[in-house]
Amino acid sequence: MPLPGQSPQADDAVSALAGAGPGRVNLGAGNLLVILPAVGSGAFSASPSLTYNSVSAKAGEFGYGWTSLFNQQVTAIDAATANVTKGTGTVLLYTDKNGSGQYRAPGGVLNALVKNGDGTWTETQPNGMQLRYDTTGLLSGMQSVAGGRWTVSRDTGHRITKIADPVGAIKMAKIFFSVFQILSIWNCQNPNSGDN
Repeated sequence: MPLPGQSPQADDAVSALAGAGPGRVNLGAGNLLVILPAVGSGAFSASPSLTYNSVSAKAGEFGYGWTSLFNQQVTAIDAATANVTKGTGTVLLYTDKNGSGQYRAPGGVLNALVKNGDGTWTETQPNGMQLRYDTTGLLSGMQSVAGGRWTVSRDTGHRITKIADPVGAIKMAKIFFSVFQILSIWNCQNPNSGDN
């Protein structure tokens, strides 16, 4: 929608520029979404993508403001409040944890968040997809309603070292991260697809 005094053509031009190039810009939030090409893999493979959030001051493996789907996390603020930082860098404040460990979602958010008895968290989307976070709040895996599981492994510095997709031992994407760069992405089904 054009701003007052702005022509509809100007709005179309701005929208076209926001989608030009390798990334997509959210003009309202200032986010830049950059998707890396998928490694020769199937529909259930863990395809890496990076998101840049210009308002995020969080430093990650790729620098300030950069994150990915597999770097989502939960941070406990106090006994009844937690932040969920999504793969886009968006931070959602969940409040009023009840005796069953269930939090109240922020307005407009449909995902449910529960702190489990073992200190882990489970975020459930309306379609039944679950995102599981370990006791430190880092994403440790995802599970679809059909039972497919993605497992995230990390080193002692909490950097991702491996993402196993639902096919597991047959097809596995390994991602080795270093500061500001991906050193290698490979597929066990095709070990020549990257540096081992």
